[in-house]
Amino acid sequence: MMKSMMNLPDDMFKKEMLPYLSIHDIVKLDKACVNHKYRPKLLEKISGVILRGDEDKAMKASLFEWLGMRRIYLINIEIAVHDLHSYPSIMEIYYVDQFRYTQNVFMRGAIRDDFAVFIVSNCPCLLSIDILCDYDDHQVTDHTLLSIAEHCTGI
Repeated sequence: MMKSMMNLPDDMFKKEMLPYLSIHDIVKLDKACVNHKYRPKLLEKISGVILRGDEDKAMKASLFEWLGMRRIYLINIEIAVHDLHSYPSIMEIYYVDQFRYTQNVFMRGAIRDDFAVFIVSNCPCLLSIDILCDYDDHQVTDHTLLSIAEHCTGI
């Protein structure tokens, strides 16, 4: 099966197969090919693809990094922040480009004002954002709301 899948033309693979796979399915496929001769071909096929995103699963920082290294973009991103320091450093330094096609963002947990503004200001296609602060020490302020109003234009 792997051989027939890898022999599909890239555009057919991206249009006919990838939309039906979740991010976690693609991770499993990558892990299955890790020491296989088809891995370079798989990495070439998944590079630059735009996926809907797993709407029912929050993204861990390590998955965000994995997607960034493979140039896989998401339309829908759900981010659960439990550690105030893990996400901003990874996202701000390495993978700002990951938000190029993001239209919908759902953030929950320990959301800081600077983190929310960073996400919103790097999503040029943003249509909606949902912020749920689960902790008493959240720091979302009027600055975040102004940034959302400025950047969430859907253009």
